[in-house]
Amino acid sequence: MVNISASSRGSSRAAGNNMSMKRILLLSFIIISTLGMYLYFCMLKAVNLGLNYQDKNNWEQGRPKNIPPPPKLVKNTSNKDKKEHDQQQVKVVSLPNDDVFDNNDKSETQFDPIRNNNAAAVDNDEEDDESTDGNDDTDDDDNNNTDDNEESSADEVPTPVWHMASDPDDSFERIFLTPEQKPNYKHFRDLGKGGPVNKGNGIKHFFNPICRHYRFDESRLPTVSVVITTQNEPDNWISITVESILARTPPNLLVDVIVVDDNGIPGHHGLPPNIRKNVDEAEWDYLKSLSPKVKVIQHDNREGCARSRLTGAKAATGEVLMFVDSHIEMESSTWYHHLAIPIVENPQTITMQTIDVIDDLGTKDYGAGAGPLQYGVVNDQFWFSYQVDRFGDYMEPLDPKDFTEEELAERRGFKYNAESPHLREPYETPFGPGSLFAIRRDEFWRLGGYDEGLYVWGGENTEMAFK
Repeated sequence: MVNISASSRGSSRAAGNNMSMKRILLLSFIIISTLGMYLYFCMLKAVNLGLNYQDKNNWEQGRPKNIPPPPKLVKNTSNKDKKEHDQQQVKVVSLPNDDVFDNNDKSETQFDPIRNNNAAAVDNDEEDDESTDGNDDTDDDDNNNTDDNEESSADEVPTPVWHMASDPDDSFERIFLTPEQKPNYKHFRDLGKGGPVNKGNGIKHFFNPICRHYRFDESRLPTVSVVITTQNEPDNWISITVESILARTPPNLLVDVIVVDDNGIPGHHGLPPNIRKNVDEAEWDYLKSLSPKVKVIQHDNREGCARSRLTGAKAATGEVLMFVDSHIEMESSTWYHHLAIPIVENPQTITMQTIDVIDDLGTKDYGAGAGPLQYGVVNDQFWFSYQVDRFGDYMEPLDPKDFTEEELAERRGFKYNAESPHLREPYETPFGPGSLFAIRRDEFWRLGGYDEGLYVWGGENTEMAFK
């Protein structure tokens, strides 16, 4: 009985201990699970915050610095306030001086009068400080005026870099030559009706009519240096090129026109005596007489297209580099504006225009105008060509031996949605011709410029596209 009783009490005690152990384990499991879930959610929140910070940081680093903030909403105002607001709305707002086009100059006190109108404001403030020393009442008035100016400036709406107008402009007819300058441009051509091109019909009808409805704020466009490389160019084509650039580019935007003569010097570096037989030596002096903006650089040896363009790019001082061939002709006074706008909106953009064809060896006349807008492509041998659309029905040949009849029928029935360039807006293209394109000068050097190992003429457009 005792043993049994003892045994019964021991069993009861053991059962009680088991129940306590189960409760402890259950409680421990609940605590550990709760703690684990808490740590898990804390870690998720930390990762999310980190990703958000990284995304914001990447966006801040990659966004174009020269795009103005969005305009503020206009409150309901009286007619007087509305008139004042309309006047403020058309005021020119310069871009901030944030080293967009010069990564080497990090001075916060240096101003560029073309890019930032604050330079004049700083000088005026200094003069005001000198003239108002010792006059406390005047200082108080100035402080009050400053407060009023700050309130009014807060309501200013920045003007867009470009906008559309209802009426066409005179961009095709407009030139930037004075009556005294025009007679000195011996090779400048009137491209309008009654002129020497296209049998007197001109080329105005070559343009999309929408082009003449664009309006541009030139104070917010970057300046440009045009680099022209030439070798064995006949029949005054260099003069036609330079004159059309000077006459149809706003002087406040055009910094310089750099002509690089890559014909070489006879007898130097083993070059034959007749190496310059097709060169009109008097043309170089004629080009320099047109404008002090024209600079001529002559190579001692033949360097090729890429190295010649590097020579011109090193001498350029404009914020944008415009590379052109030596047998081209600018057709309107807003040719540069349309190329500059995509660069302003995205500084890492290379822009190029559609190209009409001129008979460069005969009449110098124009053809029928530009064909359909096309994409630039290269083949497996790196020959450049054009393609009307992309992602279309460009299927590789199908070998019947590799497929069953059902598979062949299925593949032949595949259709792809072709993508074609927009007629009114800039469009992306994987490659472009090397003959004409614009790029920010600091972006050109950030990409490393051209490869100095490219000695011949050609291939530089493919290299730049890959970069």
